[in-house]
Amino acid sequence: MCGLQCGAHEECVLSDGGPECACTTGYAGTPCEWTGTPESPGFSDPDAWPGRTNGAAIEPLSEVGPTGIGIASFRESVVCNAGAVSQVVEMPDYDLADPFVVVMTYRTTGIDILGSGAGGVAVGYNRAFAHAPSTNGAWWEARFCLGEAAYNGEVKFQVAAAERNAGCSPGDGATIEVDRFEVLVADAGECPAPGFVLNGDANVDGGGWFFGEPLFSPGFAEGRLQDGVGEGGSSGAVLYKEAGSGKRVTLGTRLSVPEASALPSPTLSFWWSAPADQQFLAEIGNFTRAGLAVANQLDQLIADGEPHRYTYCLPPWTQGNTIDLFFRQLVPNGFDRFFEEESTFVVDSVELGSDDACGTSTDLLDPSFDSSPFRWPHSGPGWPGNTVRAIDAPELARNGDGVLAMRYGTANSMITGFGARIWIPPSDGSEGPQLIFHSNVPADPGARVSWVLGLAGFATDELLPGGGWRRTEVCLPPEWSERWFRFGVQVGDFFDEVVEFDAQRQVLLDDFEVRTDPACRASN
Repeated sequence: MCGLQCGAHEECVLSDGGPECACTTGYAGTPCEWTGTPESPGFSDPDAWPGRTNGAAIEPLSEVGPTGIGIASFRESVVCNAGAVSQVVEMPDYDLADPFVVVMTYRTTGIDILGSGAGGVAVGYNRAFAHAPSTNGAWWEARFCLGEAAYNGEVKFQVAAAERNAGCSPGDGATIEVDRFEVLVADAGECPAPGFVLNGDANVDGGGWFFGEPLFSPGFAEGRLQDGVGEGGSSGAVLYKEAGSGKRVTLGTRLSVPEASALPSPTLSFWWSAPADQQFLAEIGNFTRAGLAVANQLDQLIADGEPHRYTYCLPPWTQGNTIDLFFRQLVPNGFDRFFEEESTFVVDSVELGSDDACGTSTDLLDPSFDSSPFRWPHSGPGWPGNTVRAIDAPELARNGDGVLAMRYGTANSMITGFGARIWIPPSDGSEGPQLIFHSNVPADPGARVSWVLGLAGFATDELLPGGGWRRTEVCLPPEWSERWFRFGVQVGDFFDEVVEFDAQRQVLLDDFEVRTDPACRASN
């Protein structure tokens, strides 16, 4: 045993002269200071970025970027086929390191609405990913706190297109250019430690919350921390809109989910209250520059005038990751009512926890839906009376007790949907990645029921109505192996008219599995 008590960012090592204190990995000098990684952050040395896939390139002599010579370039169909640049970096143990951020200078070009374009930029570190939004040709600087997955040994840092859109084809014009990518020490109070939330109790003097700028509109609205409005009369974070205002403010905070080895079944909970019948959207993801966000819907909150505490099982893509939790008011049926009403939404007591009911799958959340009564984090829009919930109902489930029920009393433009991010496994020889799931669609669902793969329906197919439980096999794109990819099931079609049913209907989902199979294309 070494036995010495060492200083900040130092560890005790044994040398020929006996035990001594030395700077830990990535630090140097006296006192020890972070030297920065990765190598060649400005992309001037292609050998420093040996991981280049599907046409992504390092252009060391390019002068197009604002920070110096060299860029990482993703052009045309490269953004559609999971092109990435990466390097593996030896990172220090979390306990010996500073909190770190990734700072990336980048731009995207090309159409980016429902069907083609870059879809933003993904910043990966092992199984964790942050997403930067599209920039429409402008150079931006993105900044993300790094979670626990970015520490403790070898870490694969990569930059890639964030999504695979439906309309991708060679020559569609979408591009990504990254001019600089570096890991720096975070500002004080910027990044939470694993397992913690920045000022989860919303203490007035505790900072940690951000308030997004509202869209231009008449009237007054704001986000603030306020005494006496939270759980049990404590302080709380408030979204306030005066009567006669059309502005929608966003407020949120940041949390760091430990890795699966430390917290295999993570949960997120918070307390909230609002006036009856008002609606709010809770999202997790990355909230960035000027109120732009890359978001995944956590829940649509419909107030009844009473306070509530909701708990959610967190999906495995959050493990080892630092993410933002944010809220904004929704416009209900009819803008006039939203405009006329005063609104005060309060959130408090944001906490991370653990519960075995959430399961331990690292490929997708709770594949047999046994997490009830916790609420299911989903990505589909919804109207009052339409719900997506994991429920404890052995009489309805295909196996066991749990089943996901998509219940709806109205059908039109994709108003009810289940969504998840799935970890795509690498091909196994000639076997490509595959998703299996089971669905039970009523004989008369009242609307088209379909599964959707990728952003805006890269691949989609209808689920047949009637006949009880049916098995569906979906081949996953092997180019995106060891990445997260969207999958969903939706009720309704973009061009459907509004239909109201006398009695609520439901579609059931159960028993998801990710595997490889010879029926699916393997990566070359």
